[in-house]
Amino acid sequence: MTANGALFGRLTDADDERVELLRSVIDCMPSGVVVVDMDGDLVLYNAAARNALASRFVPLEVCWPDREVFDIEGTRRLEPSELPLARALQGEICDDVELTVRTKANKTAMLRVNARPMLQIARGTLWAVAVFQDIGEEIDAARHQRELERQLAQAQKMESLGQLASGIAHEINTPTQYISDNVRFLSDAFEAMARYQGEVAAVVADGAVEAEAAERLDGAREDAELEFYAEEVPAAIRQSLEGLDRVASIVRAMKEYAHPCDTKEPTDLDHVVKTTVAMSKNEYKYVADLELELAGDLPKVACVAGEISQVLLNLVVNAAHAIAEAGRERGVIRIRTSAVDDGVQLEVTDNGVGVPEHLSERIFDPFFTTKAVGKGTGQGLALAFDVVVRKHGGRLDVRSTQGEGSTFTVFVPRNAREAPAA
Repeated sequence: MTANGALFGRLTDADDERVELLRSVIDCMPSGVVVVDMDGDLVLYNAAARNALASRFVPLEVCWPDREVFDIEGTRRLEPSELPLARALQGEICDDVELTVRTKANKTAMLRVNARPMLQIARGTLWAVAVFQDIGEEIDAARHQRELERQLAQAQKMESLGQLASGIAHEINTPTQYISDNVRFLSDAFEAMARYQGEVAAVVADGAVEAEAAERLDGAREDAELEFYAEEVPAAIRQSLEGLDRVASIVRAMKEYAHPCDTKEPTDLDHVVKTTVAMSKNEYKYVADLELELAGDLPKVACVAGEISQVLLNLVVNAAHAIAEAGRERGVIRIRTSAVDDGVQLEVTDNGVGVPEHLSERIFDPFFTTKAVGKGTGQGLALAFDVVVRKHGGRLDVRSTQGEGSTFTVFVPRNAREAPAA
């Protein structure tokens, strides 16, 4: 007798018509149904269970003892006692357990399982029933959605990089220019010093230390302007090192910003602020002064640093645009960090045009923008909201007064986790 017949065979004697009806109902269910006895052996299954776990060539009762069950990611094999049906046989109710099943029929299925204990009255024993749905397409769709979101965020990042590129080239060019000038100056200075050293060496080689020799040395020293070089060379070297540090910090900030990373790691948000500001200087320096009020002793938060940097960059650029639109001779952008509750808070304040009260609730909507046509896509703040709220479980708020400016507040929890999908 087949597994399906094992249960129905005992019921047929009571009422054949009802048994056939029950069999048809279970077979018509879109969800898979399996019943196991107290030993965990398969007693009953329907067509949906067979289609999900077996094949036309290998029936489910043959696959059942040899199936392998893993977590939903397919990375950890579950122990027999962890399986929903085994837990149900112990009297436990298991709801919405997601797992991956592989069988000898060469089938792999991602399932969401609900299992219940079931009293088998005729035998006075506890059986278990499981109802499951194949969620493979749902998982694939979710992964595809996450990939699309990642690509959109990366595209937005690349768009920002493109807008920043010319300004960054200018920022790098300025220190590079005076480094080059200083190196040429050092070359000339040491060339003169080498000539003087040559004269000294010649005098020593001649073995003459007379009045004439002293005059030669004095003349060479004056020609070489050694006193001047003694003062200026250290300053030139120091300035060159400062220029190199500026170039290195700009390039390092660009590298950190552009690096694709989806892993939440312990991060110092003060460092994120510094690198983002270094990279975005050309976006605000012509319209505003930027002031930093960094806590300096922030607790590290688990976040994707590149994504938080993108959020901050969008807020700084928006602040610069708001100040430019206000027509002020010179505006102020202030970035403040602080430790609050169980996380870290970033505040970006500007004295730009502000946002009208009736529009403040819409500024985080995709494609909504208060800028003129061609000045913005309306995606910056929407992506910022998605990163902070959904991907990190934080908050992004705005306080604004039209004509006076705005303050955007970003809260990142210390143990940032992706918020559940709505």
